[in-house]
Amino acid sequence: MTLDFELLYDIYTQDFISLVQSEEFYTEFMNKAMSGNSEVSYMHRFIDKQIDLTWIEAIEEAIIPLDNIIRNPRRFIVQEEEIVNIELARKISPESIRHLAQHTNMIAKVEEDTVTPNRILNIFKEESFETYENRFIYTLLINLQYFISKRLKAIEDCVDGNNVTSILFKDNFSIGKENVKCSFEMTIDSPGFKMDGDLLDVDPEKLSKFQRIERIKKILYDFQNSPLIKALNGTTLVRPPIMRTNVLQKNPDFKKAKALWDFIETYRESGFNVEVTETNEIPSDKYLSDLYSTMILNYSLLKHHIGSEGEYEPQKRRKIITPKIIERTFLDVLDDLSFDIDVIQRIFNEQVAKSTKKRQKQEKEILAVIDRALKTEKKRRDDIENARLAVLEQEKAERQRIRAERKAQLEAEKLAKEQERLEKQRIREEEKKRLEEEKIRKAQEKQALKEALEKQKELEKKQKERERLKRQKEKQALLEKERQRKAKEQQRLKEKKAKELALQKEAEQKRKEKEKLKLKKEKQAKELALQKEAERKRKEKERLKLQKEKEALAEKERKAKEQQRLKEKQAKELALQKEAERKRKEKERLKLQKEKEAFAEKEKLRKAKERERLKEKKAKEAALLKEKEAKIKAREKAKIEALRQKNKTNKN
Repeated sequence: MTLDFELLYDIYTQDFISLVQSEEFYTEFMNKAMSGNSEVSYMHRFIDKQIDLTWIEAIEEAIIPLDNIIRNPRRFIVQEEEIVNIELARKISPESIRHLAQHTNMIAKVEEDTVTPNRILNIFKEESFETYENRFIYTLLINLQYFISKRLKAIEDCVDGNNVTSILFKDNFSIGKENVKCSFEMTIDSPGFKMDGDLLDVDPEKLSKFQRIERIKKILYDFQNSPLIKALNGTTLVRPPIMRTNVLQKNPDFKKAKALWDFIETYRESGFNVEVTETNEIPSDKYLSDLYSTMILNYSLLKHHIGSEGEYEPQKRRKIITPKIIERTFLDVLDDLSFDIDVIQRIFNEQVAKSTKKRQKQEKEILAVIDRALKTEKKRRDDIENARLAVLEQEKAERQRIRAERKAQLEAEKLAKEQERLEKQRIREEEKKRLEEEKIRKAQEKQALKEALEKQKELEKKQKERERLKRQKEKQALLEKERQRKAKEQQRLKEKKAKELALQKEAEQKRKEKEKLKLKKEKQAKELALQKEAERKRKEKERLKLQKEKEALAEKERKAKEQQRLKEKQAKELALQKEAERKRKEKERLKLQKEKEAFAEKEKLRKAKERERLKEKKAKEAALLKEKEAKIKAREKAKIEALRQKNKTNKN
C-alpha cells in the first residue's frame, strides 16, 4: 500500500505541479492564496500500548520444553481384571492360571491332563496417556489459553479508538473581483495494532510485542490439535497443589513446565499499560504548498463546470444624440447668428448627414483593423498552443514510457519475489512432507519391531508356562506320595505311643493308689490352709486387676482427650488459615473489582466527553455548513439579479 500512494504522489508532483507552475495564473493564485486569511489545524493522536515482556518471555521459554513433551508423550498400560464365564474369556494369561489355582471353586471338572473351569479371570490391557504428568500438561495449556485471551481482550477493550491523524485547512482571499473561500478537512483513522501473518517460523526477537503474542497463540493452537491433547480431551484436570512426582522434579522439560505453572498462578498484573498522546503540530511549508496546489485544482474544476464570469465581449461605445441635444444646439446657433430659417435647416441637415457618413466609415475601418489584428493574434496563439501541446504530448509520452518501465520493473521484482517465496514454500512443504513420511516410516518400523518382540515374548512366556505347569504337576505328585508315606508313618508311631502310654498309665495308677491313701490325710490338712491362702491371693489378685484396669482406662481416656484436643486445635488452625486465605482472596478480588470499576467509570467519563466533543463539533460543522449554503444561495441570488439587470440594460 505504501508503494501505491507514494508513486501517485510522485506522479502528481513531477507531472502535474511541474506542468502548471510555470503558468502566470498559477503564480498569481498562489500569491493571493498565501497572502489571504488562512487557518490550519494539524492534529495527531497516537495510542501506545506498552506490553510487559515478563509474561511473554516466560511463556516463550517454555514453548520448546512443551513441544518436546507433546512430541514424546509418556504412556502406561491400563490393566483391568474381570471374572467372566469361560465362554466369554478372550485370552488366558499366566495371571488367570494362578488365580484359578488359588480359587479351585471355579473348576468344573479335572481329567487326566485337562482342567476345565466354569469361570476364569480375564485381564484387559490397554495403552493410555492419562498419567498425572500428561494431565498436568493438558491443564497447563488450558490455563495458558485463558491467561493470554484474558489479557488480549483487556488490551483491545481498554481504549475506545485508534490512531487518528486529522488536517483542517481554511483560507479566505480575493483574486480580481472574486472573493474565494476554501475549506478542507481530512481524517485518517488507523488501528493501533494488528496481529496477523504467518509468524511460526520467524525469530521472536525480530517481531513486535503483539506479533509475539500472536505467535504464542498459534503455537498453543497447534499444541491443542496434537494427538496427545486430543486423546486427553475431556479428562479430569489437575488441581493445585501440584504433586511433586519424580518426573516433575527430575525431567528438565517438566521442570520448565512446572515453573511456567507457578508463574501464571502467581502473576496478578494486567500485563500492559496504555498511553494516549494527542499533539497539535504545525504543517511543513512543503505540505502547505501542496494544499494550495490542490486548491488551484479545485478552483479550476469549479470554474470549468459552472462557467466563468471573467470573460466579457468587447462593447462598442456609441453616443446617441437625443432631440434635446439637437434642439439645444440649434438654439445656441440662433443666439449667435442671424440666418434664414430654411438656410439654417438645410445647412444643419447637410452637416448631420456628412457627420453620420464619416462616423460610419471610421467605424468600419476600425472594425476591419480590429478583425485583422484579432485574426493575426489568434493565428499566433494557435501556433504557440500547437507547439506547446506538441511538447506536452512528447513529455507526456516520455513520462508514460518512464512510468510504464518503472511499473514493469516493479511488477518484475514483485513477480520474482513471489516466485522466490513460492519456491521457498514449496521446498519447506516438501521438507515437511519428507519428514512426515520419514516419521511415519520409522513409527511403522518401530511398531512392527514392537509387535514382533511382543509375539516372541508371548511365545516364550507360553513355553515357560507349560514347562512350569509340568514341573508343578510332577512336584505335586511327589509331594502327594511323600505326604501319604508320612501319614502312614505317623499312624504307626501314634499306635505304638498309645500302647506304651496305656502301660505307663496302668503302672502309674497303681503307684498313685498306694500314695493316695498316704497322702489323703496330709492333703486334707493342707487343703484347708491352701483354700485360705488361695482365697487371700484371689482377692489380692482381683484388687490388683481392678486397679490396673482403672489406671489403663484413665490413661486411655486421657490419651483420647489429648488426641481430641489436638484434632480440634488442628481443625481450628486449618479453619483459621482457610478463613485468612479466603479473606485475602476476597480482598484481592474486591481490590481488582474496585480498580476495574474505577477504570470503567473513568473510561465511561472519557467516552462521554468524547461523544460531547464530537456532538459539539458536528453541531459547529452543521452551523458552518448552513452558513456556507446561505452565503452560496445569496451569492447565486445576487448573481442571477445582476444577470437580470444586465439583460434589461442590453434590451434597452
